[in-house]
Amino acid sequence: MGNLNPNSSFNSNLGVVSSILIFLFGLFFFSVVLLHADTGSPNVLTTTICPKTRNSTFCKTVLKPVGKSDAALLKVANYTLTFAHTTTVEGLHHAQRLATEATDPLLKQRYSECSRRFDFVTKGLEEAIEALAKGGYIPLSHATGAAVVEADRCVNMFKKPPPEPSKLPEKAKNIGDICDIAVSVSNILTEDY
Repeated sequence: MGNLNPNSSFNSNLGVVSSILIFLFGLFFFSVVLLHADTGSPNVLTTTICPKTRNSTFCKTVLKPVGKSDAALLKVANYTLTFAHTTTVEGLHHAQRLATEATDPLLKQRYSECSRRFDFVTKGLEEAIEALAKGGYIPLSHATGAAVVEADRCVNMFKKPPPEPSKLPEKAKNIGDICDIAVSVSNILTEDY
């Protein structure tokens, strides 16, 4: 025969209600804490890497796919170097194509020179990727710094007439800015080393 005590049913229901309330309170508490932690914690990319670059807005855009503050610095370095290398190879092919198609001798010479600069940048980034894999943060910093200089030399060639009809100077500037992000990351790795 079942329990006829009316308090027993009440106590059982009270226990269920208490469990549900504790669960809901816990859920509310943790969602508030996690929400606050996500919005309140500074993004490492925003507060550490990008302010040290020459174009912090561009830096934030480039590094957006890497993630938030929990992204490991080595992951950011690897991503940046790979992205810089891919962008430079695309720029190299673009400059080579422009050099073969150009009819203006001065532009043809500039395209060829940019092609040569991009080749240096590509090789420098390959050295930087190898240095990162070996934990050589100082060689990484030197290689990425040299890459910025080479990309900037391409940009500077187009500051004189004749006007440039292609997007090559813009591509070269982006390459320099991406390499500059890699410099910032490598300098932070060097400081931590």
